[in-house]
Amino acid sequence: MEPAVHALQYLDVIQMKDSTHKSHFYHSLQGTLFSIPKKLWFQHVLPSLKTELQSPEVLAAALQPLLFMIEESTVEEYQNEILPVFRTVFSMPKSVQATVTLLENLDIIMKKTPKSDIKADVLPMLYSAFESTTPQIQVK
Repeated sequence: MEPAVHALQYLDVIQMKDSTHKSHFYHSLQGTLFSIPKKLWFQHVLPSLKTELQSPEVLAAALQPLLFMIEESTVEEYQNEILPVFRTVFSMPKSVQATVTLLENLDIIMKKTPKSDIKADVLPMLYSAFESTTPQIQVK
Protein backbone atom coordinates (compact mmCIF):
# COMPACT_ATOMS: atom_id res chain seq x y z
CA MET A 1 0.00 0.00 0.00
CA GLU A 2 1.19 3.50 -0.84
CA PRO A 3 2.46 5.26 2.36
CA ALA A 4 0.62 8.52 1.53
CA VAL A 5 -2.70 6.71 1.04
CA HIS A 6 -2.15 4.71 4.22
CA ALA A 7 -1.41 7.91 6.18
CA LEU A 8 -4.53 9.64 4.88
CA GLN A 9 -6.66 6.59 5.72
CA TYR A 10 -5.16 6.46 9.21
CA LEU A 11 -6.08 10.11 9.74
CA ASP A 12 -9.72 9.12 9.20
CA VAL A 13 -9.64 6.87 12.28
CA ILE A 14 -6.94 8.50 14.39
CA GLN A 15 -9.38 9.93 16.93
CA MET A 16 -10.17 6.36 18.00
CA LYS A 17 -6.51 5.66 18.79
CA ASP A 18 -4.73 6.16 22.10
CA SER A 19 -2.01 8.76 22.70
CA THR A 20 0.83 6.29 22.13
CA HIS A 21 -0.46 5.25 18.70
CA LYS A 22 -1.14 8.87 17.76
CA SER A 23 2.36 9.96 18.78
CA HIS A 24 3.96 7.15 16.81
CA PHE A 25 1.88 7.98 13.76
CA TYR A 26 2.63 11.72 13.87
CA HIS A 27 6.36 11.05 14.15
CA SER A 28 6.17 8.90 11.01
CA LEU A 29 3.82 11.30 9.19
CA GLN A 30 6.57 13.87 8.79
CA GLY A 31 8.42 11.47 6.48
CA THR A 32 5.29 10.83 4.40
CA LEU A 33 4.05 14.39 3.93
CA PHE A 34 6.30 15.05 0.95
CA SER A 35 4.28 12.49 -1.04
CA ILE A 36 0.88 13.93 -0.05
CA PRO A 37 -0.36 16.81 -2.25
CA LYS A 38 -0.34 20.18 -0.48
CA LYS A 39 -4.06 20.61 -1.08
CA LEU A 40 -4.65 17.56 1.11
CA TRP A 41 -2.34 18.97 3.79
CA PHE A 42 -4.80 21.79 4.34
CA GLN A 43 -8.00 19.79 3.79
CA HIS A 44 -7.16 16.58 5.62
CA VAL A 45 -3.92 16.68 7.61
CA LEU A 46 -4.17 20.13 9.21
CA PRO A 47 -7.66 19.60 10.70
CA SER A 48 -6.42 16.41 12.36
CA LEU A 49 -3.31 18.16 13.68
CA LYS A 50 -5.47 20.99 15.01
CA THR A 51 -7.23 18.54 17.31
CA GLU A 52 -3.93 17.09 18.53
CA LEU A 53 -2.42 20.48 19.29
CA GLN A 54 -4.86 20.65 22.20
CA SER A 55 -3.60 17.36 23.64
CA PRO A 56 -0.52 17.72 25.87
CA GLU A 57 0.28 14.01 25.45
CA VAL A 58 0.47 14.22 21.65
CA LEU A 59 1.52 17.86 21.12
CA ALA A 60 5.27 17.24 20.74
CA ALA A 61 4.68 14.52 18.13
CA ALA A 62 2.06 16.57 16.26
CA LEU A 63 4.45 19.51 16.04
CA GLN A 64 6.86 17.51 13.85
CA PRO A 65 4.64 17.23 10.76
CA LEU A 66 3.22 20.70 11.39
CA LEU A 67 6.69 22.25 11.36
CA PHE A 68 7.46 20.38 8.14
CA MET A 69 4.28 21.82 6.63
CA ILE A 70 5.30 25.31 7.77
CA GLU A 71 8.74 24.94 6.25
CA GLU A 72 7.41 23.67 2.92
CA SER A 73 4.51 26.13 2.64
CA THR A 74 4.60 29.54 1.08
CA VAL A 75 4.35 32.55 3.38
CA GLU A 76 0.78 33.05 2.18
CA GLU A 77 -0.21 29.40 2.83
CA TYR A 78 1.37 29.58 6.27
CA GLN A 79 -0.29 32.83 7.25
CA ASN A 80 -3.73 31.96 5.83
CA GLU A 81 -3.99 28.24 6.54
CA ILE A 82 -1.52 27.14 9.22
CA LEU A 83 -0.95 30.15 11.49
CA PRO A 84 -4.59 30.39 12.64
CA VAL A 85 -4.29 26.78 13.84
CA PHE A 86 -0.71 27.07 15.09
CA ARG A 87 -1.15 30.35 17.00
CA THR A 88 -2.76 28.62 20.01
CA VAL A 89 0.41 26.60 20.61
CA PHE A 90 2.44 29.68 21.51
CA SER A 91 0.43 30.60 24.59
CA MET A 92 -0.63 27.19 25.88
CA PRO A 93 1.22 25.17 28.52
CA LYS A 94 3.58 22.72 26.81
CA SER A 95 5.61 19.68 27.74
CA VAL A 96 9.37 20.01 27.87
CA GLN A 97 9.65 18.09 24.59
CA ALA A 98 7.12 20.32 22.83
CA THR A 99 8.92 23.45 24.03
CA VAL A 100 12.28 22.07 22.92
CA THR A 101 10.82 21.18 19.51
CA LEU A 102 9.52 24.73 19.07
CA LEU A 103 12.81 26.27 20.15
CA GLU A 104 14.81 24.02 17.82
CA ASN A 105 12.61 25.12 14.93
CA LEU A 106 12.30 28.77 15.86
CA ASP A 107 14.07 29.82 12.66
CA ILE A 108 11.32 28.21 10.54
CA ILE A 109 8.62 29.93 12.58
CA MET A 110 10.33 33.33 12.53
CA LYS A 111 10.83 33.30 8.73
CA LYS A 112 7.14 33.10 7.95
CA THR A 113 5.37 34.67 10.91
CA PRO A 114 4.33 38.32 10.50
CA LYS A 115 6.21 40.75 12.76
CA SER A 116 3.06 41.66 14.66
CA ASP A 117 2.49 37.99 15.52
CA ILE A 118 6.12 37.54 16.48
CA LYS A 119 5.74 40.33 19.03
CA ALA A 120 2.34 39.18 20.27
CA ASP A 121 2.78 35.40 20.25
CA VAL A 122 6.30 34.12 19.60
CA LEU A 123 8.30 36.45 21.86
CA PRO A 124 6.14 35.78 24.96
CA MET A 125 6.69 32.04 24.39
CA LEU A 126 10.42 32.67 24.04
CA TYR A 127 10.52 34.80 27.22
CA SER A 128 8.72 32.05 29.07
CA ALA A 129 11.33 29.55 27.87
CA PHE A 130 14.10 31.85 29.15
CA GLU A 131 12.50 31.76 32.59
CA SER A 132 12.27 27.97 32.62
CA THR A 133 14.36 26.06 35.11
CA THR A 134 14.27 22.91 32.98
CA PRO A 135 17.79 22.06 31.75
CA GLN A 136 16.66 20.80 28.31
CA ILE A 137 14.91 24.11 27.61
CA GLN A 138 17.77 26.25 28.92
CA VAL A 139 20.25 24.50 26.63
CA LYS A 140 18.19 25.30 23.49
